[in-house]
Order: sequence, then structure tokens, then C-alpha cells
Amino acid sequence: MPLIQLDESVQKQLKRRVKDQVDARSAHLTEALAAAQGFRSNAALRAKLEDEPDAHYVRFDEEAFFLRLEALSPQTPRTTIDVSPLAFKPVGHALRYVPGMLEDPHLTLLEWNPFFVRFRFTGLAQEVTVSILIKGLNLVEFRRSHAIKAPGQLDFYNPSRLHDDDNAYCMHRAVESLASYYRSAVKAGHTPQETWLKPVWA
Repeated sequence: MPLIQLDESVQKQLKRRVKDQVDARSAHLTEALAAAQGFRSNAALRAKLEDEPDAHYVRFDEEAFFLRLEALSPQTPRTTIDVSPLAFKPVGHALRYVPGMLEDPHLTLLEWNPFFVRFRFTGLAQEVTVSILIKGLNLVEFRRSHAIKAPGQLDFYNPSRLHDDDNAYCMHRAVESLASYYRSAVKAGHTPQETWLKPVWA
């Protein structure tokens, strides 16, 4: 699913684009678009727009859009929504690493900015986050919300090296420090379990 920027201009373009494709009241579309981006209401989305940097993106969930729209406007038929022209297009170092997360069948990317990512592993409800902290000139450090212990591991894995000189690569390393073990276990035939993940920081 595409990532949409939390930016006032992009949100207006998104509303216009969806309005051309879905025949429903403007107010209902507004609330459905908020739901599609993971918010309980348009008011919550508006509050987030005021707080977040321009380069902040969230997943556009078409199913969530229509579930909310059907609750508000049951007569509106479902259709396929094309928001691809507004979808996230990584640049710079992000171009090297972010598409892999978007295309990885084992991950569902929920939220991204250059210093934060939120995702789920396929088959698990637990959301996982990685934050990138600036520690100095050309020095960043990652913090993961969870460690992983999948079948084949002796214990929960915590990387010894948390630093790097590039935030995109640092984020990639942090995600892979979890995803590589998840993929190996699934490839070996194991069914994902919530107990594979353990919180490591609040």
C-alpha cells in the first residue's frame, strides 16, 4: 500500500483525487481519508499535520477508507482508488533502502520519516518502531522498540553496534536486525508468534 505525506498541500490533492473517483459527500470523504491514514477522525489528522515535519509519511489503507465510508454513507459503492501519483517517492539514500521495506512481503510499513519508522511483521499484530537519534556530526544511533527471538535463536538479539554515519542506512540496519531472523524462521516453516517480540524500551 502507498505511503502518503502528512502535508497540507498533499492532503488537499489527495482529497481532490479521491473525490474524482468516489461519489460521496465531501464531509464523509474527509473522515474516510483520515481513517485510511490511521486516524480516528479528521480532527486527529489535523492535529498531527500541525505537529509533524514535512517529510513524514503514513500508509494509505484503502480497506480502512471504505469501512469508514460505508459506516457514514452505506449507499456508496466500492471502487478501486488510485493515489499512486501522490505516493511516497524516496530520494537520496532513502532511495536505496526504503523501497525494500515497501516491497518486503514480510513487512507492513505503517509510518515513515527520515528518523522514524513504524511497521508490523506479517501475521503479527504487534507494531514495531525504530527511532534514529542524532548523536553528533555524521553520527546517528538507532533505538528499537523490540528485540526478537525467533526459532533458531538462542536468545533475544540486541545488536552491539547501534551507530552509523547515515540515518537511512542506520534505519535499514535496525530493521534488518529484526527482519532477518523473522524471515529465516518463516522460511524454515514456523508460524509467526507474538512471543517472538519483546519490548526493549518505553
